[in-house]
This record gives sequence, structure tokens and C-alpha cells, in this order.
Amino acid sequence: METSDIQFYQVTKDLILTCENNPVTFSEKIKNRVDEIWKELKKKKEVFDGTFFSVRSITQSHICGQFFPYRYLVAFFEDTALQKEFALLPMGISCITMWQDRVLLGKRSPKVYSYSGLYEFVPSGTIDERCKVDSIVDYKKQIAREFEEETTIDPSVITSIVPIGVFQKKSEPFCDLCFVIELDPLQDLSFIRQSEEYTELMWVKKENVRDFLTEHSKTLVPKQDVFWESVNQRIDHP
Repeated sequence: METSDIQFYQVTKDLILTCENNPVTFSEKIKNRVDEIWKELKKKKEVFDGTFFSVRSITQSHICGQFFPYRYLVAFFEDTALQKEFALLPMGISCITMWQDRVLLGKRSPKVYSYSGLYEFVPSGTIDERCKVDSIVDYKKQIAREFEEETTIDPSVITSIVPIGVFQKKSEPFCDLCFVIELDPLQDLSFIRQSEEYTELMWVKKENVRDFLTEHSKTLVPKQDVFWESVNQRIDHP
């Protein structure tokens, strides 16, 4: 467990995400550096310049932030000198998907930008501006889209999406908003087709998840064990 290095912000089940509409401007020097990093990355990997969500404030019932072009997130990680210039707190989504007595895990494809070849709970990703309506961010819509893209399963099988909290490793300049997804237990979802983002997708029985995380501890995306322990605590003490 990484709990000594993890900050956890518990959130309510009716969590609201909003975005500020005030545009942020960067100097031409920074813009040119971002474009340079982006062009170099595109030579190595297939990447799409969407958007990502950066946090401004967090309370139990409300997270406020702002959207930025995805290329700025890439530059943020590729050039640490830019992190001070940007003053961003990127937030991703990480979901623990449960069906019957099983949990969905996957091994990330070598084609993806970050954490290639590592195991994680599925789905995960960034929050895209396409799920915004006025100033409200419909994160459940985003999660349903990620779920379908990463598993090829129709999202109509989702029965609930419940936010757990925000996790941030103190040594990392980004955070994750974790959710639990429940799927219809009456649907036959035992077979999952391979998607572009994962070379392996597998159902692991809940009772075996901790052993799986321990066995693959050196090849896990960061914080997976912390996510699981937090969800287990919710299950044991609802």
C-alpha cells in the first residue's frame, strides 16, 4: 500500500463537476515548446489532441476545474520545467468495474501514450470536454464512453456509476477520480473482445483481486492497490 504517500479526498455520491469558462493564455514561447513536444510524440505514437480536465478546487460535493488541449498534458509530463509554468493539476478517471462476483482488469497496449504494458482496473482515461453541457461536466457520460471504447461492451449494461474519491500521490503532479461501475448481473459478459487500448482484458474474482495485484505489483499502473482497498472499505462499511 502507498497510503503514506497518498492524499485522499472523499466525495459524495451526488458529486458535481463544473468547469470555468475563463480562457487561459500562454506565452508564444510556451506554445512553441508544446507544439514541438507534440510533433515529436506523433512521430512515435498515434495520439489524438482532445482535451483534459485540470482541477481548481475540491470539496466533498463539488469539483471545479478547467479544460485544456491534450497536447499541454503531454508537454506537462514530457518537460518537467513546464509544470511550474502551467500550474495545473490534471485529473484522470479510474474505474473499478464489477459484474457478478468479478472485477475487470486489463493490460495496457504498447500503443498508448502512458503506462504501456502495465495492468490496471478498466476503464480509465481523461475527462473530455465533449461531455460538458454549459458549465456542468457529465462525468457519467464520459465514463460510459470510455467503458464502451475500452471493452467493446454496450454501456446499456451499466446499472450504476458511483464516485469514491480523489486520490493524489504527493510526489506526482496529477490526481485520479475513482468510481465503481456496477454491471447488470443477468447479462452474459464473460467474453470480452480485445480493444485497441488493451492487449489483455480479464475478469478476476473479487476474492482473488488482492492476490492479482500483489503478483503483478511491479507491473501495475500507480495507485491500483490503493483504489481497491478504498473500494473494499466501502463494501465492508457502506
